[in-house]
Amino acid sequence: MLLLYWVSLYLLSIISAGSEILNVITVICYILLLFYFLYRRESFFIICSFFLWAFLTTALSGLILESGLFLPELGSMSTLNGTTAINVSLAAIMLLIASGIYRLLNERIHVGLNSSFVINALIEKIYPVIVLCATLVVIFISIHYGRPSDYAQDRFYYWNNIAPSWGNLVRLFVEQSSFILGCIYATKRKKHIFAIFLLGVTSQVLVGEKFTGIFQMLLFFSICFFITSNIKISKNFFSAKYIVLFLILGCFFVLLVWASYFSLSGDSALALESLKTRIAAQSQIWWGLSDVSGTGAFEFDNITKHLLGLGAQPEDTGMLYLMSKVMPYKLFSIYQDAGIALTMAFPANILFFFGPYLSLAVCSVLAFFLSLALWFTAYTLKNKDFLLLFVAMKVYNIAIQFVLMGRVYLLFEWKIILLLLPLMFAFFAHSKNRVSSSNV
Repeated sequence: MLLLYWVSLYLLSIISAGSEILNVITVICYILLLFYFLYRRESFFIICSFFLWAFLTTALSGLILESGLFLPELGSMSTLNGTTAINVSLAAIMLLIASGIYRLLNERIHVGLNSSFVINALIEKIYPVIVLCATLVVIFISIHYGRPSDYAQDRFYYWNNIAPSWGNLVRLFVEQSSFILGCIYATKRKKHIFAIFLLGVTSQVLVGEKFTGIFQMLLFFSICFFITSNIKISKNFFSAKYIVLFLILGCFFVLLVWASYFSLSGDSALALESLKTRIAAQSQIWWGLSDVSGTGAFEFDNITKHLLGLGAQPEDTGMLYLMSKVMPYKLFSIYQDAGIALTMAFPANILFFFGPYLSLAVCSVLAFFLSLALWFTAYTLKNKDFLLLFVAMKVYNIAIQFVLMGRVYLLFEWKIILLLLPLMFAFFAHSKNRVSSSNV
């Protein structure tokens, strides 16, 4: 029934082709959907938090953007075109389908299969030390080469021209380590694990991360902690303890982000203005693609080359291709050379390639892959399987790239093996549990 409501709202959004009231109603309904997930599908709400938050921030950004705002990266003034209602409702449909598949997998496959207790125990002891060493390397780079703000440059220029490029790989490792650290901390509750995590967050700030890296570390650590601990946050979501905790984390995060922008400009007012512009720009790909594609059209050659990446150069597919469609050529060339990519392609990219009606079927397929990635990650966390969690960490990141960043061409690269691993593991775990049940 809920899915039918969102499909109806989606179709109404397409027909209206631009309504401030419908935009507001859709965003409010999406917020209510989040509470539905929290109280009725709590495990899905926690493990899918990154995606839920990404759509929420983009939806709120879309409300601001469609009110009329100059977009420096697109070089144009935004107008009301209904992109917020259309994209949010389609994203909600995909999430509802994914939550249904996720719930089905949870009901059919119970936790109880661990890859290796010996290796997991070894990882639990060694991994925090490795993360600490990597964090110290990142901090050393910031001290030896300076920070991006010291050169009045962003982090992309910093890693491409100033600091060694391998240092960015170490930084990325520290960022992604929050997955494993969150699980280890939930298992042992050792204070030094949490201290290593906070030091890792600090190292990200020192090398120029302003938003994404910091937020991902905080969110990934929290997701892994709550899933592994099996804490029912819905029962205490509005308790004084949790409200204070969320406020502290929220203030800490905002302070870190603002401090990063302030370190670049040296002016508090300009730093705040830069932060506001960054938030508004979250939905510019949504708006830009809707503005250039109209109702959308199905073109097979266009889909195989620019969406699936068959026979295409890197700049002709994924986010780079989408950026080339909405950005002025000169500015796009600068971004391309600097390795800078915009965010939040989905579901505007699906609408762009398939049009409003075929997009429903395509999003159902994406929902299937997303639900598998989420279930596989939650399964390893509940089972405290650190060995499988290394795989799950990559699968989760691929899901982010595949869904949110529009890199659908990953289906036709070797990484498809990682995307199919959760499916193979689900069949194996289901067979194992069925045999165990029959022997009882």
